[in-house]
Amino acid sequence: MSLKRVIIGFALAVMAAIPLAILCGYSKHLSDFVKPYVELLRPIPPIAWIPIAILLFGLGDQSSYFIVFLGSFFPIFSNTYFGATSLPVIYKNVAKSFEIKKSVFIFKILFYFSLPYIFTGLRIGIGMAWMSLIASELIGAQSGLGYFIQLNRLLLRIDNVILGMIIIGVIGYILTKLLVILEKIVMPWLPRNHDLQ
Repeated sequence: MSLKRVIIGFALAVMAAIPLAILCGYSKHLSDFVKPYVELLRPIPPIAWIPIAILLFGLGDQSSYFIVFLGSFFPIFSNTYFGATSLPVIYKNVAKSFEIKKSVFIFKILFYFSLPYIFTGLRIGIGMAWMSLIASELIGAQSGLGYFIQLNRLLLRIDNVILGMIIIGVIGYILTKLLVILEKIVMPWLPRNHDLQ
């Protein structure tokens, strides 16, 4: 159940954060509108949203999806936005000189240039998603690893608590490793100095 919640919440964050950040990097007007809201909400810890999530969605998967979404959205958005705004001016000038369409510029130039930053955001985001999920399950769920740890804490089964922590660490490592493998497939031309051993 925990893995399902992480994957769905993280996928929703990816689908929302990357396109929005790329468009904000392309359009200053959109950036001026969106960035203040992002900077206002970004410092709020995901765990602080748990009471609101329970109020809106009740106890269950939907509130967990919401918390995971919030936990992973902001690092993905911030890194992607930084990548999109780091595009050298010469790329923009050449695109204008050759009268490249806006859609082609966004998808073929701006997006590909931002890919290394996107994957950095994804790796940070998956870690935040996992931590946010466990926090939400500790408080507002009736299944999953966080609930397992909380239940065994109340039963004073410290061995099971430690087992749950180990499982969390192993799954978190595997998810990050899968992103590193995906990054190698998508961007085989980049030097690798951050691989997980």
